[in-house]
Amino acid sequence: LAPIYLSLLLPVLLVQWFAGRYLLRRLGGYTGDSLGATQQVTEVLLYLGVLAGAAYFPQTYKFADSILYLLWPA
Repeated sequence: LAPIYLSLLLPVLLVQWFAGRYLLRRLGGYTGDSLGATQQVTEVLLYLGVLAGAAYFPQTYKFADSILYLLWPA
């Protein structure tokens, strides 16, 4: 995988893994609220990953800029 995709995918997968382990240990499983909270956290991490990718991989800045425009049009 290209480095930009890893910067987007790795934090999301790590949070999902840690959230799954935490919820299993703490609640004994998943609930709808816990899955919704995990989705919201991973979505924010995806956006932060796009911004981090734009900062560390300047050749992909136009890619990140177009993604951010699709998310928040002016």
